[in-house]
Amino acid sequence: MNRPLFRTPAEMAMRLLVLAVWFVGLAFIAVTPPFEGFDETAHWSYIQQLADTGHGPAPRVDHLSRDVDLYPGPMRYGEVAPFEQTGRLTYRSFHAGGGLGGPTTFAQGRDLNWQSQHPPLYYALSAPVYQAVRGLGWVDHLFALRLFAFVLAFVGYVIGVLATDRYARLADTELGPWTGVIAAAWPFLFPQFFPEFARLGNDSLCLLLASCVFALMLRRLAKGPGWVDAAGVGVLLGLGLLTKAFFAPIAAGVGAVLVLHALSLRHPQAYAQIGATLALTLLIGGGVYMHTFLRTGAFLSAPEYAQGLAASPGSPDPLALLRGLFAIPGSLMWAGTWSLTRLPEVLLVLPGVSL
Repeated sequence: MNRPLFRTPAEMAMRLLVLAVWFVGLAFIAVTPPFEGFDETAHWSYIQQLADTGHGPAPRVDHLSRDVDLYPGPMRYGEVAPFEQTGRLTYRSFHAGGGLGGPTTFAQGRDLNWQSQHPPLYYALSAPVYQAVRGLGWVDHLFALRLFAFVLAFVGYVIGVLATDRYARLADTELGPWTGVIAAAWPFLFPQFFPEFARLGNDSLCLLLASCVFALMLRRLAKGPGWVDAAGVGVLLGLGLLTKAFFAPIAAGVGAVLVLHALSLRHPQAYAQIGATLALTLLIGGGVYMHTFLRTGAFLSAPEYAQGLAASPGSPDPLALLRGLFAIPGSLMWAGTWSLTRLPEVLLVLPGVSL
């Protein structure tokens, strides 16, 4: 007997939402001009340098690729008035003709690469894609690299949705099967999902790894301690540390949850498994931070950030600090692309309440 495609209305809604996210993401990639995604010039330069030279950029030493300086198409507007006077073509001033060309070989450009502090995993995974499409024009070249990033993010999104749906059903929550529908609707409730993940950048791999950690943690908390899950969480957290430094607080949070769970169970094996998880995390991901510490004296970032804050003249502006704190959830809901297209604040009220 053939199983029906959709067993319940909730399952149908969840799958249709997931399908819609895929196609909206593809559309967003297709209509976003080259280098219009946040920090794409820096992320792309990191990939090109790694692919062409075998090593990534050194903080405060290596620059963006010269190809970024020579890119003949329009770039983002300026951040302060007069916005059009950027010293190069903007979208308003651009007139098509002759094609945009494509990338060449990495050479140092004008500006420092401000994304050089990131660990190399995402860029190492993207380097073969770069090599495969390096002969394409800029539009197709960036489309392929963005598509690779979005596939990573989309797989992570699907894993998160399925894990949420499965364990909400097992827990028999009040929302029941509709919990998965709400999880699937996340990109439409907070549409910054598309500018954030349908672009070239290491956040896409972060979403995939964090979703896998989320799924394994739900399974571990539901069925109890297990060596496979303990090892899996450790490996994933280690890979996360090789992707971006904010996996350090994620790893700390996961560790705290595991300790609380072990204390509630009072199971000796659970403590041993926490040790295994921590050991794998540090074994896989700790080396890059030790290298950073030996080179700069700081594990997570170069020390000039703290020095710059300490050297700032005058007292901190409390209103500016408050605005910065509100900007964090605000950017989660909508920040647009690098040209900072803004929505009227009233349109952020409903997503803000949902958040």
